Amino acid sequence: MLSSTPITQERLRATLGFLLARLVPGIAVSILIAVGGCFEGGLDFWKSVETVVFLFVSGVFFSAAFGYPIAFLFGQPFYRFLTKHGYRRCSAYGMAGGLLGSLAWPVLFLLFYALGRSELPSLPNLLSGGVVGSACGAIAGAAFWLIARPDRTALTQQISYTNRPSA
Repeated sequence: MLSSTPITQERLRATLGFLLARLVPGIAVSILIAVGGCFEGGLDFWKSVETVVFLFVSGVFFSAAFGYPIAFLFGQPFYRFLTKHGYRRCSAYGMAGGLLGSLAWPVLFLLFYALGRSELPSLPNLLSGGVVGSACGAIAGAAFWLIARPDRTALTQQISYTNRPSA
């Protein structure tokens, strides 16, 4: 059954944040790889449009494939916790995203191991993957904050309470 709760601007921004912010790390990594390839390979790198398109599409795909499950399973509870306890700064959302990203990487390795798709990775590989996952999660958390802007939600709630007529 559908909820009869009206869609507010805050809810719409949060939903857009959950949908769009997970793509930002993949786009950022694709741009960094493309710029790095330009410096290493010179202008020959940019002559291949297929390479640039492949980098962009694969970056968005991997970002979506790994980011959306984490966002929908763990991001929503983190968002509710942060808003309930009054954490409204970009740094809080970036740190929450970084924590989720750092925890997701070892879980992903262990999942592939359990499915028989890979060997058990060494501890340095798990740690380095955790650092990459943490950086991508922090970027996604900050992008979510930029879209959802929970600090503005608090301001509009404060204004609506102070401008309420007395009974």
